[in-house]
Amino acid sequence: MNLNIRIKGKTLWMVCATLVIGIMVAACAYFVDGVEQPDSATAGSRITVKVKLRVQPVNVASGNPPWNSPIIFGFCVPRGWKVKEHDLKLTYVFDQGDGKPHPMSPVQDNAPATQPEGLTWAEAFKNQYGNGGNFVDDVEWVVYQTDNILGENGDSPRTGTITIDMMVGADQVNGGVDMLYAFTDVAHGFYADGANGVTFNTSGYYASKTKECFEITGGTSGETVNYCQPQRITPSPAKGSSNDLVSFTFDNNLVANSPFPRGGNTKLYMSMVGYAADDTELPLKLTQNVELKQTTGTSGKFLGTIWPADAFDTSNKPLARITYYITDNATVTRADDINKVGLQEDPYVDFAYLIRCN
Repeated sequence: MNLNIRIKGKTLWMVCATLVIGIMVAACAYFVDGVEQPDSATAGSRITVKVKLRVQPVNVASGNPPWNSPIIFGFCVPRGWKVKEHDLKLTYVFDQGDGKPHPMSPVQDNAPATQPEGLTWAEAFKNQYGNGGNFVDDVEWVVYQTDNILGENGDSPRTGTITIDMMVGADQVNGGVDMLYAFTDVAHGFYADGANGVTFNTSGYYASKTKECFEITGGTSGETVNYCQPQRITPSPAKGSSNDLVSFTFDNNLVANSPFPRGGNTKLYMSMVGYAADDTELPLKLTQNVELKQTTGTSGKFLGTIWPADAFDTSNKPLARITYYITDNATVTRADDINKVGLQEDPYVDFAYLIRCN
């Protein structure tokens, strides 16, 4: 039996138009309209942040079903703050709802994201926004969600405010950090163009805004980390124990008026002093400074590795922190170091590496 299926031009046009309208009906654009946040705070203090959200329906036909998915909200902070361990509170108010603040719920660490598939929600935020504009890979994404949808008022924009009450600088480290706030919804996640065969632009299903270089002052750790600027020196891991192998990459290109001529050194050295928790200086077991070799050609980047437990005598007291600078002198006699580079020049400050745990 021959089965002839014919779709006339007019009918085909109507079918296609219906599909297109269906796609257009589903489209929304998400916005972060503003972030109210202080410019600085004292380490260990609490701050309040207010993030203004908006969902703007795009090309919505009359009678469109309401957008009806809870919000997934994430923000990026230094790991050392441990914000989830210090009475972190998030609430939300939807202007088209009852106008009352409601608590937000933390998203479980292993909860899978809608998109991209195969990632948790925290991983999905990092995949989309990286380190939130920060240059130090020692930050984490904190993810919460609303229990209700943003609103059900059809074709009109839907708006709301998320309020964050958190402790900052719990690790007592001074410095600056870019604070990025972002949101999507449970149904879409970070939906990519072409995902699941959908070819229209869905990039409007998430939005973000950054407050640049929030400053922490008054920290007592003796360490300063400026997350929001390229680093003269980058330790890896950023935080480790005395038994970890710690690599240090020094970028001479970032030092204005460096005492080490560009292309003039194939290796440099780290001059270190180790301290116990009570600021007692620990004996150095090394017979020369730690060598840092230039990574390639005349790159101006130098790499070296230390094992803290092998560098200092910890038989009487454990190692708590290391202060150090970069020099072109291999000997451990610091008085001979005319050329040296630390964290900053005016006033001069050594680099510092804190030993977190054993």
